Amino acid sequence: MYVLDLGNNRIQRWWSGSTYGVTIVSTSSLANGRGMSIDLSGDLIVADYVNHRIVSYNITCSLTTTTTSTAPPLTYASYQVCQNGVWNSSMATLAGTYNSAGSTTSLLSSPYDVFVDGNNNVFVADYSNNRIQRFAAGSTIGTNVAGITLSGGSGFNELYGPSAIFVTPNGVLYIVDTLNYRVQKWVYGEPLGLTVAGGRGLGTSYTQIGTSYGLYVDNQYNVWVSEYSNHRVTRWAAGNTAAGGRVAGGNGAGGASTQLYYPWGIYVSNISTVYIADRNNHRIQRWLSGATSGTRVAGTGVAGSAATQLSSPRAVIMDQFNYLYILDTGNNRVQRWALGATSGITIVSSTSFLTPSGMRFGPPGNLIVADMSRHRIVSFPISCRATSGTTVAGVTQSPGQWSYQLNYPTSVNFDQNGYMYVMDAGNNRIQRWGLGSTYGITLVSATSLLGNGKGINFNLLGDLIVADYSNHRIVKFPVTCSLTTTTTASYPTQSPNQVCQNGVWNISMIVIAGTTGVSGPNSTRLTIPYDAFVDGKNNTFVADYGNSRIQRCSAGSTVGTTVAGFTRTGGSGFSELRNPSSVYVTPDGILYILDNLNYRVQKWLPGEPLGFTVAGGRGSGTSLTQISAGYGLFIDDQYNVYVSEYGNHRVSMWTLGKTASGTRVAGGNGAGTGLTQLYYPWGIFVTSLNKVLYIADWQNHRIQKWLYGATSGITVAGVTGSYGSTANKLYGPKAVVVDQFDYVYILDTGNKRIQRWAPGATSGVTIISSTSWNNPTGMRLGPSGTITTTTMSTTIQPLNQVCSGSSWNSAFTVMVGTGTRGTSSTQLSSPMGIFIDDGQNIYVADYLNNRIQKFVYGATVGTTVAGATTAGSAANRLNRPSAIFVDSAGVMYIVDTLNYRVQRWPVAGGNGVGSNTNQLNCPYGIYVDTNETIYVVDRSNHRVQRWLRGATTGVTVAGQSGIAGSWSYQLNNPTHIKFDLMGNMYIMDAGNKRIQRWSPGSTYGVTVVSTTALLNGIGIAFDLAGNLIAVDYSSHRAVKFPISCLAYPLPCLTGSFNNTGWKVMAGSTSNPGSTSTTLRYPNDVYVDASQYIFVADSSNHRIQRFAPGSTLGTTVAGTGSSGSSLSELNFPTAIFVDSSRNMYIADGFNNRVLKWQIGAPMGVIVAGIAGPKTTLDTIASSYAIYVDAQSNLYVSECGNNRVTRWTKDNTTDGQLVRT
Repeated sequence: MYVLDLGNNRIQRWWSGSTYGVTIVSTSSLANGRGMSIDLSGDLIVADYVNHRIVSYNITCSLTTTTTSTAPPLTYASYQVCQNGVWNSSMATLAGTYNSAGSTTSLLSSPYDVFVDGNNNVFVADYSNNRIQRFAAGSTIGTNVAGITLSGGSGFNELYGPSAIFVTPNGVLYIVDTLNYRVQKWVYGEPLGLTVAGGRGLGTSYTQIGTSYGLYVDNQYNVWVSEYSNHRVTRWAAGNTAAGGRVAGGNGAGGASTQLYYPWGIYVSNISTVYIADRNNHRIQRWLSGATSGTRVAGTGVAGSAATQLSSPRAVIMDQFNYLYILDTGNNRVQRWALGATSGITIVSSTSFLTPSGMRFGPPGNLIVADMSRHRIVSFPISCRATSGTTVAGVTQSPGQWSYQLNYPTSVNFDQNGYMYVMDAGNNRIQRWGLGSTYGITLVSATSLLGNGKGINFNLLGDLIVADYSNHRIVKFPVTCSLTTTTTASYPTQSPNQVCQNGVWNISMIVIAGTTGVSGPNSTRLTIPYDAFVDGKNNTFVADYGNSRIQRCSAGSTVGTTVAGFTRTGGSGFSELRNPSSVYVTPDGILYILDNLNYRVQKWLPGEPLGFTVAGGRGSGTSLTQISAGYGLFIDDQYNVYVSEYGNHRVSMWTLGKTASGTRVAGGNGAGTGLTQLYYPWGIFVTSLNKVLYIADWQNHRIQKWLYGATSGITVAGVTGSYGSTANKLYGPKAVVVDQFDYVYILDTGNKRIQRWAPGATSGVTIISSTSWNNPTGMRLGPSGTITTTTMSTTIQPLNQVCSGSSWNSAFTVMVGTGTRGTSSTQLSSPMGIFIDDGQNIYVADYLNNRIQKFVYGATVGTTVAGATTAGSAANRLNRPSAIFVDSAGVMYIVDTLNYRVQRWPVAGGNGVGSNTNQLNCPYGIYVDTNETIYVVDRSNHRVQRWLRGATTGVTVAGQSGIAGSWSYQLNNPTHIKFDLMGNMYIMDAGNKRIQRWSPGSTYGVTVVSTTALLNGIGIAFDLAGNLIAVDYSSHRAVKFPISCLAYPLPCLTGSFNNTGWKVMAGSTSNPGSTSTTLRYPNDVYVDASQYIFVADSSNHRIQRFAPGSTLGTTVAGTGSSGSSLSELNFPTAIFVDSSRNMYIADGFNNRVLKWQIGAPMGVIVAGIAGPKTTLDTIASSYAIYVDAQSNLYVSECGNNRVTRWTKDNTTDGQLVRT
């Protein structure tokens, strides 16, 4: 902490927790220092009030420095999609009502677009209501945040047909105001918007925009507009509202590569490549930065419903793996399309859609769609694969032919109902296993036909296709479907702790299990129940401690069924429990039970007679392979098990699949009251977002919060070691849960009450209290009682779809292979693996022929696509391939058995020497980015080729193919390549004895190093300082080319400051004035991330900004004359600039704080009303302000001797935080 100690004319540095400061600057030249900031170099910048200047005290860093990590800039809401995600077609409505247009807070009318921000708030462009609605996470009630009149208009507070919405990380809204032909920038919470593009009527001039439906704002705040009626995409640079620049189309309506035809949604990558939903051309176009024409990356240009086609697409987005997601409006589906692929995969399809128009990702990768003509916003939930496995079929290392056993199984596949099909090779049969089943059903058993079945797959009809290894053929078992089919319902999702924000609980309780005052072992009674869990169907699961069992009571019934623990007296067998103290039920219905006196946690599948141990089970002890007696249990969304160990005074976590030992995550330092200790902990709760752990620390009468990875906790409720019944105290709390608003609910057992504590509160509110309770121990939040209905929808049948009442005919058909072993294109030799892609092409792992054969749909003649008939270990050979998988991009993954490796095929080249797009000629350097895009330095072709993941051809991104030269767009025998953080490509152009830098999308390079001393440059690299290191092959040396940066160096953490070598940064010593080079009694200074200096020039009633190195100031707020209008200031005393370039100004004599965007003609009041007063809606004599990362404003009020906090969007009154 750096303190400007005004009365002592010094600056002191105080370390965290220190009781004294160290003087780092002391000088009588500081006549009256007021404000202070630190620039990027670490220099101290001070507002010298009496001398009317800004001075700098330069830092000097010691030779030994430490590196500090600065917080990264805010990023856009970036929901990471798991690579193998599957989206559920059972949609959930987030906003609006199906087929009900309206203007109330719960209804929408023709919503065109949707955006989900980083806090899961949903913003909707409510087109026909001329407004933007914001729906808080989990709420279906909207709040109007832009567009004040439902009838629409052209005022700055109005919208007219808004069709697209984009929200930046700092909460600024950008809106395509369609029928006003403009884009409005609207600071969240403000009553007015500002025009940042268009606003000059409908037209084709670049000062205008046409009718538009697509919008994107990049991380430099440039605005990209998809102009539907002008058949173009324009880019309006940040701060330039005069005119935009064309980036795509603009050559009239048409289907050529230089044209667009009614474009709709757009997506812009971080290297300014724009992807366009070219609606009437039924395609997605990709335009590289600076390009004059686009490339079709999805669709054929002709409307259709095939996998290769699109029909009037309206939205396109991209995930972190560079997969495109296309809202294929005319086909009522969402297609996922790999770059370089010729067809897409349908991931969502719904016949209930009616003109869906907008689409985004929401958490945690859900697809959010604006279903325009149904007047609703819907979400399609994503499911991700687990990272470790559980035995779901067979008995480990116990082969056999019983229905629950397998004998050398070789392949597995699934149908759309979740049934698993297993090729049980040793038993010459195919079995089907139901979800969670403990045995399989034999569908096909053909000892004489299956000479050693290896691979298994389905065709589109549901027929079973088998690789018959020893008979050297592929056979088909036709499916026969019964006329009557049934659909099984999936297990309900877990009750999600969702409560209404202002909920009130009725103290008139209802008994849902057990009989009041009577214990017993029958189905209607319980004995000392310790815990309860309510699932998504309102079933109640009870840890019936005294009866050593888990009871389930169906919704509305008090009659229980025993689902785990089948010996009332208890025991330690796998079918038994001994005094279970906690129960947790996962969304798929699996029970986890804290089996207290067996010192273990049991996992129990629904309907099974046995459980198995996932934590502990080795007796009571303090080793991390053991657990003690405990009373709290939680399972997170990754299926990790958290155990509250009462006897060990700790909480341990047992990761999924690891039953050998747990990890200590809280406590474990003996019983005690310290922040690193717990004292008989009881109930626990873990948040899904950041894995924050809340602990009911029973004997310490407090709730502890442990952040993920922390070594100590924070007390968030209660007073450590002091019990009581006042609002700020607890008495032996035994359970804790947290709702979606981060309110903490505490079962305050000793006080027989439940308290709710708001985030950051110092006391709780009693929401339930009952004197009839007798030692309550467990608590959960159950369902809210909301009725949810679902509608059936018909979808196009994807792969592995079979009817639910299916059987397979043992009369098979040979698909490929002759039945005779051989090496010809029609023969196979002991085929092992098989894969059928979405085009019905068959890939066969031809084991003894050491190759992969591809058979086009319907053909019996194969093509070798990997390997050769001769085995080998080289990269282009295979040795007994046994399994094959082909992803959506056409990339093959091959189990190369006797080479003990998995090969990915193809990568690049491999088609002989040449200069075609699928060939290379003496490739040297290579670079692979995070998206698995490969850059190859194709030396003898004098070019750099880029190969997208899965592509079979490359694209030249630097040099001229086959032509050597020294022009900036040419290369001569290049040898190596490197990239910097900005995506610039550095090429060792050996033949030209230079290193070139090529910007993303550029058609030429810039020479950054050129020297004849590089006799034969081969390799290049960067060191940590950014210097270029080159390997000079023929000179037998490595050389360094030092970098020179225009940017300022990073500041060191520790250093000394020059007391005598300071310099004036702004103003003139003892020479007050009002010119651009002078100041008059400056009170405060702020240095932003770009090294601009902002000065509160108090007596000139203005804010001055000085560019780095300049003493010439520019007025960015105020007129130079005192006043109280929104464009004037009166003796400003403090200045703060946030990351969005908003200035917050303490307007001293006006007793208010203004928020003022740089470049705007006026500010808006965010704190204070006219006149100094003492009420919380006013401020008085403020000389310091601070704005936190959530845009909450803190005001230091000298006149009121207090600090107030004004929360974001609340300009009515502040909250007292210090007096």
